[in-house]
This record gives sequence, structure tokens and C-alpha cells, in this order.
Amino acid sequence: MTTNSQNMGHSTINMLLTMIAFIVVVLSLSLAYLKEGPSNLSCSFAYYTLYLLFTAFLAVLPFGGPKVPKDTNRQEFHVLTGGLSLVSCLLVLFTLEVFGVKILNFITGNLFDLTISALLTGLFLTFYVHLRSYFLPNECLNPKVIGKNAIESLFLGREVLLDCAFLCENTKNKTLLVLSTIKFVYFIDGLLMEYTYETSMEVRQVGFGFGCGVGNFVYPFLMSVLTKYQISTNLQFENWRLFLTCVVFTIGYLIYRVSNNQKYNFRENPGAKGFKSIPTGVKNKKLLCSGLWGIVRHPNYLGDILVHWSFTGFMLCVPGFMIYFDILFMIDRSSRDNMNCKEKYGKVWDQYCDEVKYILVPWIY
Repeated sequence: MTTNSQNMGHSTINMLLTMIAFIVVVLSLSLAYLKEGPSNLSCSFAYYTLYLLFTAFLAVLPFGGPKVPKDTNRQEFHVLTGGLSLVSCLLVLFTLEVFGVKILNFITGNLFDLTISALLTGLFLTFYVHLRSYFLPNECLNPKVIGKNAIESLFLGREVLLDCAFLCENTKNKTLLVLSTIKFVYFIDGLLMEYTYETSMEVRQVGFGFGCGVGNFVYPFLMSVLTKYQISTNLQFENWRLFLTCVVFTIGYLIYRVSNNQKYNFRENPGAKGFKSIPTGVKNKKLLCSGLWGIVRHPNYLGDILVHWSFTGFMLCVPGFMIYFDILFMIDRSSRDNMNCKEKYGKVWDQYCDEVKYILVPWIY
């Protein structure tokens, strides 16, 4: 067996183990912290399916924000549909509550079954899209996974609503109010500033596989595990901890938002005054090395890590696993991005690394 074949085999095994481990963790955390009574899976699955159909309908409406031009892999699409989805879903929830349908109580009381519904739906869509890809021409596929084996391509491939439901039932919990507020800011920012992600790796390169499918379907529920834990234990943070949480969140959020804006503006107009860059010679692309991008290579990841860290209130506990997993994932992604860029740009990337020496944290990493 050649070295390349061995590496591919190891990569496949690692991805398979990662998928299995993720599913096991989802089930374990859900059973331990979200299940409170008898299972109501059929009703939860029906509600979740209606929610998905409703948001899918909103996503294909011919409005909702500025258009993003199509590229080689994607058709022209609208952005800001996430904001439209959130507002519409909140209006539906409010209307149902007004007419006596206690949907918020149902959500908070059936989080386990809703999580399992999301997991099953994500798995079904992931396998369906994967199998369908074998019947499509190569130009319709993600170039990062063409020619790779089934397991590898399978892998690569609502938090606000939930917190609203929790807050409605726990309005006097100061800790929950602070932590939910900073999460609101972060997720609402993602919806309002959605257009800045149109050139990101997630939009342009990542295929719909296990990570995008199952991961994104289950993510909001796993994020709520910590919130549910705080409510169940009546956890109250000291004022100094709440203050420090807000400070770390603010610093992380500013780094995250400013760096993403700088990247978006640079990609929109790389020749604009004030931008310092290095030509790569690859499809007229340039590497930004000014602003926050002149200090570290991934300031957006650094900001995101600080934001997610603040969500935990700096607790080291099992319910916070998902958040710490996200932090480790972003650190790992920064490393993988560097390897991909080295492969893509060669000596130019070495020149860039001499200019911007640190990956995430100045003088440390």
C-alpha cells in the first residue's frame, strides 16, 4: 500500500470514528440533560418537519436580501433569508401562543425528542444528498470531494428560538438573561450580516455532508444543553463572573465582526486604499495582510473562539461540551486552512507567513 493510500485510509477511519463519536455524544448529552419525561417523538418529529418545511419555503422566496452571483458550483441565491426566517418563525410562535397553542411549553418540555428528530432528519438528508451526488455531473459537485471515497465525502460535506422559549419561562434568572443576551447578539449578527459570508469557505467550498447536515441540524439543541443545565440547577453566577463574561464577549465579538468586515471589503475591492496584500498568482487572488489580518492569520476564528468561550461563563462542565468542541474545531480548522493554503499557494504562502507570523494568538500561536 502506498503512502497516499495509507493516509487516505487513516483519514477515512478518523472521519468514520468522528461521526460515530458525535452521534454517541449527542445521544448521551440529550439523555442526561434534556430528557424529562415520557417520549413524545412522533409529535415532536411532526412539529420539527413542519418547521423545516416552513423555513425551506422562506428560503426559496425571491426576496429577502441582495443577490449573490452564481459561481461554478452554486446558482444565484439571495442572502438574509436567515433573518426573514427568524422573524417569520417568531411571528408564528407568537400567534400560536395568542390562540392558546402552548408551543413554547412544548419546545422546552420536549427538547430531547426534538433533538432526536433533528438528528434523524440530518442523517436522512445527509445520506440522501450523498447518494444523489453519484447521479450528478462533476460540475455540480463540490470540487473538494470529487474522487474521494464514500465515508470521506459524506463527512465533508435555532438557537435564538430555543433561548426565547427558555427566557419566557425564566425571566427572573439573571445569569440566564446575561448569557442569552450575548447569544442573541451573536446570532442576530449572523443573520443581519449574512451577506459578508458569501465568499467564505463554508459557502463556496464546503459540501453538504455530515458536518453541514447533521452538525447544523443538531447544533442549536446541543447549545441549549448548557442553558437547560443552568435552569435545572438554578445556577447563579457572581457579579464579577457576569461582568467578565460580558467583557470577553465584547472583545471577541468586536474582533470577529471587524475582521469579517475587513475580509469582505477586501474581497469586494482588493485594490482599495488602505489594504496591504500579497499577490498569489492564482486566479488574481491576493492575501490580505493589513488590519487585524496583519496581526494574525485568522482573526475571525480568534474572535469566534472568545465569543463561544464567553457562552460557557468559563465553567468546565459536561453540558458545555458542545461549546468547547466548537472551540477545538475552530483551532483545528485554522491549522487545516494553513495546510490547504500552503498546498495552494506554495512559496507565496511562506512569504505571507513571514509577514503574518501568528495563526491565532499574537506571540503565542
